[in-house]
Amino acid sequence: MINLHCKLLIITFDEIDILQKIKRRVKEYLGCDSVDNKTSSYPKARMRFIQLNASDFLPTLVSLKNGYDFVLGIVKADLYLPHLNFVLGVAHPQESVCIISLARLRSSDRQQYIGRAVKEAIHELGHLFGLDHCNDPKCVMRFSNTVTETDFKDDKYCEKCLQLLQK
Repeated sequence: MINLHCKLLIITFDEIDILQKIKRRVKEYLGCDSVDNKTSSYPKARMRFIQLNASDFLPTLVSLKNGYDFVLGIVKADLYLPHLNFVLGVAHPQESVCIISLARLRSSDRQQYIGRAVKEAIHELGHLFGLDHCNDPKCVMRFSNTVTETDFKDDKYCEKCLQLLQK
C-alpha cells in the first residue's frame, strides 16, 4: 500500500459489474482515505456515435469533483482522442480528473478483465499524481498501445515511480 491519503471519487457512466472489485483494489493499493462512486449520464451530444471522444467527459468529471482530491471516470464505451484512433484512458492532471474505457479490456476470463481495469485505473491516476509514462516494461505507468501490453505489465508502480510519488 502506498498511503496517499486522498479522497477519490469514481464516476460511472454505465452499470459496471466489476466496479466493487476495481474500487477495493485501487483503495487497497493507493491507500486512499475514501473511494466513493456516483453514476452520471453520458455527454448527450455524442450518444449517437459508437466511439466517443474522451475529452467530452472531462467537463462532467470536473463539475462533480466537489471536495474530492481526484475523480476517476469509468465508461464501457470505446474512447478516442482526435489524434489517436482509440485510448484506454486519458488524464487531465491540471483538473485532477481522468477516465478509463472498459471496451477494449473485456475478456472471457473475469480475473483478467478486472486486472486490466485496475491497471488502467492505477495508470491514469498515476498521471494525476504527477507521474509520466515509464520505460520499465513491468511498471503500471508503461504506455499500453494494446491489451497485450496491458496484460504484460504489473498493477503497481515500479521503484522509480514510487520514489517520484514520495517527493
